[in-house]
Amino acid sequence: MEYDIDEARFELFAPMVDISANTLEVDLPNGGVMRVYVARKPREDGDLASHVRERIVDLRRQLPEFESTPEAPLEIDGKPAIEARFRYRDGQTPLYHRALAFFVAKKLVMLGIVAPAGENELADRTFESLLKSLVIEDRSAPH
Repeated sequence: MEYDIDEARFELFAPMVDISANTLEVDLPNGGVMRVYVARKPREDGDLASHVRERIVDLRRQLPEFESTPEAPLEIDGKPAIEARFRYRDGQTPLYHRALAFFVAKKLVMLGIVAPAGENELADRTFESLLKSLVIEDRSAPH
């Protein structure tokens, strides 16, 4: 099985499931870091809302001082999606996290932004910009 990434292509010894993630980061003037990420995992049975609720339960177990606002269903590029917002602590740093979940073919995709809690306005502006420019593409479908 051949596997392509932006930088290379290689053969895999057996079929494998892509659970890859990409993280982009920018240093902020106050010394903090803001990260944009895309994470993927295989789509399992169930609807989008149940996948998001399951992820929130996992985060609540893993992260100190975890708080979330109610999830908001919306439509992005004509497809159903769910947005969620979180606050939690990483070490001594309080963080603000905004995420969007949607299905593409057989994958659950999470697009998110994480920033120091004091930078939530910048994170919101950045996330809104991402949402406005987001085009969902199923590149696994034949063209």
